[in-house]
Amino acid sequence: MPEEPTTLELVELAQRFIDAGNAMDIDAVMNLCASDIAWEGRIHTLEGRAALHRLVRRQTQYLDR
Repeated sequence: MPEEPTTLELVELAQRFIDAGNAMDIDAVMNLCASDIAWEGRIHTLEGRAALHRLVRRQTQYLDR
């Protein structure tokens, strides 16, 4: 059984996620997510990294970079 991550490892992971999001680096954000991620929204649930990637691309396509 794998060891639980340390608090420091979780903080570093969270910081990488935040940094990638702030940089609008969607690919880097997705690479930090598990391949079987489940995203529960108000309307529906997305399953898998590819489905979440499509949603994020649609939601951010018109933002200034």
